[in-house]
This record gives sequence, C-alpha cells and structure tokens, in this order.
Amino acid sequence: MGSAATPSAHWAPAVRFPLARSGWLLTAILALAACSLAVMCGTWWAGQMLSLLQALGFLGLWIAGLLAGLILWWKLPSRGWLEWSGVEWALRTAAGPPCIYSTESISVALDLQAVLLLRIRPMSGGRCWLWIERTQAPSAWRPLRRAIQASARPSRGNAASKGGRFPA
Repeated sequence: MGSAATPSAHWAPAVRFPLARSGWLLTAILALAACSLAVMCGTWWAGQMLSLLQALGFLGLWIAGLLAGLILWWKLPSRGWLEWSGVEWALRTAAGPPCIYSTESISVALDLQAVLLLRIRPMSGGRCWLWIERTQAPSAWRPLRRAIQASARPSRGNAASKGGRFPA
C-alpha cells in the first residue's frame, strides 16, 4: 500500500495550473447577449410582441441576464493558481492567503474538453466557480484533468488522514 509521499496507481501527481479571467468566456457572454437582443428586437419589429410594456419587460430581463453574466465573469479570479498536492486542492489568488479544499469540495460542472467549469464548495458554505481553459497552460492541462478525475474517486479515503499539506 502506498504512503502519502508515493501516490498509488489511482492518484494523480501534484499539478499547478494558472488562473486568469477568460477572454473567451467574456466573448461568449457578450455574443449571447447580442444574439438575444437581436432576436428580441426582430420579434418586436415584426410585430410579434403584444405591447411596448412587454418589450420593456423583456429588455429588463435581458439587461439583468447580461449583468449577471458580467458579474460572474468579473468575480472569477483575475490571477492565481489552482494546485493539487496529490492529497488536497489549494486556490491561491492575490486576494489573500491560499484556500485549502478537500478532494470532495471540487467537482466538474461543465466539461467542454478544452474548457472546464469547476464548482468549489468551501467548508464555510456557498459556492465558488472557476472557469479554466487549456490555453492558460497547455502543458499542465492533461495533468490537471487527471488530478480532477483522481480526486473525484470515492475510494481515495480521507484526505486529511494522508497527511499532505501545501507549503505556506
């Protein structure tokens, strides 16, 4: 049986992946907003909407959706690192000290092969989202995906008992 220093066959080695706000995600949010606005205006122009009040209501929903998307994008870490020690995850940003997460705290919400949307559940409650792209670090992409898959396995045991910690 392997120790914490020597990972087993089902455990991924340590990896460090850089984080940055995604230009691709911002472009996708703005493109979706532009397309939905074009459809809304086209529908209104063609006379399919019942009234100006209804059009204003849809415009209000559109603005709220756009703002929500932009706020989501802005709240993503502008710079930092997502690190896997082989035992636990750490999120390091310029905002403060690193946040350490157990293996159960990170899960994949969306996997587009070249892009991952990760859901992080801190022990304090709530959720944090990370949008990461292969273009941020192509050489670290496959090791990161292996680490995510390895940490998602239910047979890995209690991470705290394995003794691994990140250096401060």
